[in-house]
Amino acid sequence: MTLYSLIALVIGLGIAGVIIGAIVSPDFRRNLGILFGKGNNKLTTAVERELALIAEQEAIVAKASRQASDLRGTLNNERNKLTAANAAVDTANADLDLAISMAKGKKADITDAELEQDPIVAQQAANVQTATGERDIQAQTVASIESTVAVTKQAVADAQLAHGIDQLRHE
Repeated sequence: MTLYSLIALVIGLGIAGVIIGAIVSPDFRRNLGILFGKGNNKLTTAVERELALIAEQEAIVAKASRQASDLRGTLNNERNKLTAANAAVDTANADLDLAISMAKGKKADITDAELEQDPIVAQQAANVQTATGERDIQAQTVASIESTVAVTKQAVADAQLAHGIDQLRHE
């Protein structure tokens, strides 16, 4: 291999590396734009470049805020499902109470063992267990989303404070 072919190989690999870096990394593209004076034509002073960075951070915080809002909507939906699950448990308990009272109406001195053997009472008891299980699962889902919403809200607030976004908006 001659010296010229080695130099050509190194230059070719360098160009390929720059092209791959520009394709893969947005930060690399931005740095190339700054290096070659493109993409930053309007930002001629350090203050303008800092304001552009602040605007970029504001966009990131705004996106996170929208995602937090979406998460709150999901939380409200899951809370509605929990309310429905609580109503289902109440209905199942009322049906079980009705089945027990009907079984006692047939036989005044019915024992607990006989109540358990009654097919209607057994079915209603199974319905109560199913509804209670579903409600408990939904309650866990709501609790999980509530904690996620709290963490997300705090992260957005911390990001706003860290970047001084609220102060900039009021100036």
